Amino acid sequence: MLEALRKALDEKVKGLAALKDAATTENATEEAIKAFDDAVKDIEADEAKIKRLEAAEEIEKRNAQPASDPVGGAQTRSTPARAIEKLTTMDKIGIATAGLVRSNANGLGKSWRAAADQMDKEGYGAIAIELDTVQRSLNSGTDSAGGFAIGEDFNDEIFDELKPYTAFLRGSLDRMPMPRGNYRQSGVASRPSVGYRAEGAAITVSEPTLREIDMSAKLLGGIVPLTAQINEWTLERAGQKARQTLAFEMGRHMDAAAFEGTGVGNNPLGLFNVADITTFAAAAGTAPNVGVIDNEVRKLINVAESFAGLQLGLAWVMPQRVIGYLQDLRDGNNNLIFPTMQGDNPTFKGYPVLKTGTITTNAGAGTNETTISLISFGNILFGESGGLRIAVSEEGSYDPGTGLVSAFQNELVLLRATMEHDWTPRYSEAVGTLTGVQWGA
Repeated sequence: MLEALRKALDEKVKGLAALKDAATTENATEEAIKAFDDAVKDIEADEAKIKRLEAAEEIEKRNAQPASDPVGGAQTRSTPARAIEKLTTMDKIGIATAGLVRSNANGLGKSWRAAADQMDKEGYGAIAIELDTVQRSLNSGTDSAGGFAIGEDFNDEIFDELKPYTAFLRGSLDRMPMPRGNYRQSGVASRPSVGYRAEGAAITVSEPTLREIDMSAKLLGGIVPLTAQINEWTLERAGQKARQTLAFEMGRHMDAAAFEGTGVGNNPLGLFNVADITTFAAAAGTAPNVGVIDNEVRKLINVAESFAGLQLGLAWVMPQRVIGYLQDLRDGNNNLIFPTMQGDNPTFKGYPVLKTGTITTNAGAGTNETTISLISFGNILFGESGGLRIAVSEEGSYDPGTGLVSAFQNELVLLRATMEHDWTPRYSEAVGTLTGVQWGA
């Protein structure tokens, strides 16, 4: 690989002279100047990549276990080299984020190149090489570029890493790329009528009602403050902290928007607020008996089981308060009413239960109402545009809801992460909600 990169670099350098001549003439066009600048940046990026590959090879040679070592003999590989093999994509993103923080703190700048060099110095050059191929669109080699981007090739792994923090992503969503940031097609709001007829009789004609499926990428951005002590940790420990904090915050914000987003301005429209979904109002009462519960949830089940297509990825979404109430219900002999609600993977009425902490639980006049939902996640379209972008700052400010907080004054490091996506049901019946639920309040 190194030899091929060196040969390709030689060819680019040879072709640079002609581009330079075209860009430095008295009548040079903007296109010629841009072509020369792009070629220089491309060559510099290749040089940096070759340097990191050479360093990685040197590390592997230096830490390789001698062939003469007995089986079970002392390990000679360094801790970073051994740890790299076990890291997930989000672990690597965390280390890259920590490298960005550290390079900035050391006065090396905020560019991807500075972060990659810092990672290389601390034994993580192989990670920089792996992520390097998706940086060039953002990295111009200047500190003003700031941060780094993780491209669409890593979307699946990022998606899986965020799953534990969001009930929405744990559903079996119908994922699709939105390379241009938009997706439009017609969907079915109501199905056509069909029926048997007598011989020679006219066929009943009816037309389905159509609804527009229109997704446009919404920018999810989050700022996560970390103490400046992150600079004093090992790169891997700092990376783990950054990874966990970013994944939790991004997942939590996505979950809240996925179910209850207002759709106003740049906010996505939550599934509970989509027009024409099925919605029922629950009977009041904080401690309903089993008969009341069965009657209420049967309404949602009847809609979800009305045609086979809605069985795709069917699952309940509930806040912990309701889950806890159903888990604790017992009969006169102290037997659990809903034993399948116990354990790490509960089910209710035959369908999985996804717990979320983001659904409102203090709605209504008594500030004790919430919503539960039965959703056909296989009929929820999830459009993804671009990957994950990360930047850092020690000079900026952020507002946690109580006023601006200065990162510089409080010795904080601010991580900013952004993603672009949108979602919508394929059918209006794919989402059913039971509102005004007071169970367990």
